Amino acid sequence: MKTKTHTLVNGVAFLAAAGIVVKVLGLICKIPLVHVIGEDGMGYFNSAYTIYNLFFMLSNAGLPVAISILISEQNAKGNAFGIRSVFRTVFRAVCLVGIIGCVILLVLAEELACFVGNPEAGACIAVMAPVFLFVCIAGGLRGYYQGLSRLVPTGISQLIEAIVKTVLGVGLAVYAVRKGYPLSICAAFSLMGIAFGSLLSMLYLLILSFLNGAFAAVERSVISGKRREDAVLKRLFKIALPVTLGSLVVSLSNFLDLTVVMRGLRSVGMSAEMANRLYGNYTGLAVPLFNLPPVLIMPIAYATVPSITEARMKNDTQKIAQISAGALKAVSLITLPCVFGLFLLSRPVLLILFEKEAALRAAPLLSLLAPAVFFVGIVTVTGSMLQGCGKPIAPVLSMLCGAAVKLVLSFVLIPTQGIVGAPIGTLVCYVVIAGVNLVFCMRYCHLQTRLFTQFWLPLAAAFGSALSGRLVYHGLCCALSVRLAAMISVIWVAAIYFALLIIFRTLDRNELEALPIPTKIKELMQKCVPT
Repeated sequence: MKTKTHTLVNGVAFLAAAGIVVKVLGLICKIPLVHVIGEDGMGYFNSAYTIYNLFFMLSNAGLPVAISILISEQNAKGNAFGIRSVFRTVFRAVCLVGIIGCVILLVLAEELACFVGNPEAGACIAVMAPVFLFVCIAGGLRGYYQGLSRLVPTGISQLIEAIVKTVLGVGLAVYAVRKGYPLSICAAFSLMGIAFGSLLSMLYLLILSFLNGAFAAVERSVISGKRREDAVLKRLFKIALPVTLGSLVVSLSNFLDLTVVMRGLRSVGMSAEMANRLYGNYTGLAVPLFNLPPVLIMPIAYATVPSITEARMKNDTQKIAQISAGALKAVSLITLPCVFGLFLLSRPVLLILFEKEAALRAAPLLSLLAPAVFFVGIVTVTGSMLQGCGKPIAPVLSMLCGAAVKLVLSFVLIPTQGIVGAPIGTLVCYVVIAGVNLVFCMRYCHLQTRLFTQFWLPLAAAFGSALSGRLVYHGLCCALSVRLAAMISVIWVAAIYFALLIIFRTLDRNELEALPIPTKIKELMQKCVPT
């Protein structure tokens, strides 16, 4: 048991590290893409990706989780026959879902592009159709390995996908631009990089599964086998439904946000090209940086579910409360410096990565998005806490509330305030979701918030370090280039923030000990904690 737990923790750590690398590669991919196809091309690129992501969440968000649960049940019993039987059944199901979604995206590509008010994005949507099939199959295989507590294959497959996407996505975009194709077609060429990356990721998992005997023949009678398959499929979709609903709410709100932004900007007399450019600037520059910090929260969320589940099975409410408090403190420690750093240094950070004019247009949008980083972290961890406490529907209800608020604000703000309404709607959306989740956690997870130690001290350290970083940046700009001054100021912020954490005695050994993170990271952090 100890070896299995150690393997799982190491797997989570590897998957977290892989997730960070994947996000960084995604950002690295978008930086040259903005230079190659511009904000107009990024508008077509992200329009197609948002529509694809809605279909992906609808069909595939909950299936890997459900598959991992079904496989882990058989694995816990040591039932190799049951593992192969369940796997063959669910694999056929994900293949069928992938084929159906692929056909729908391919056939309705032009109609979907017109529906969101960006008709030239049709070719981009069509390119994403086979990606849907590849990702569905890969998701099913990842669920299989997660059920066996083997997370390394998932991380490797994600790295393969990200590396190929980065190299081919940019390379094909450069090729299309040099050929003189329209920007919408150039964006479609860049999306082919995602298609190739998804294909190779799927092939890696398929080959590995064949070698490991996952597709080995299973002897069964026709009648008992049919009944077993029906029972497996019913359980599969019963487990997947709550997770799918929760993921679908956010993806649906992003899809509606795309529609509202494009139509709202055009309703005030803006051309389709200008509306697409503004949307491309927002989603191509501000949003990728906004999405980076939450990657650091995912390993905590992964590890919180089994830890709280185990404590719940033992009726150890004190342990549940301790784990919950430690997880929330970790969120505040990680996200708050990112909030103030992105808010106060949005312009220099964007200037490090992107072309000057595009960066200056995106900087106010990133500043508005920055506070939402904290609330996204709260949403991520509290959602895992509620799942561990056996309340998977609670996060769905909170996301419905947030999505409704976001939609209303987008309808009201975008026609009057322009593209600025999009980040405001996103911020308020996550504030609402986090607030509702915290209420649920106080009821079901025995959460007792100690605001001063959990939020206010990290808040003071984050604000002080970010403010000092802004002053350093302005001082260095007189003698150094903007990019070099920005890099130095970011390093300065990190060093000052860590020093202030120690000075304020923010970290607590008991909460750190309860936090479900890899042992080596915990030991490193404990060295900085006062006794």
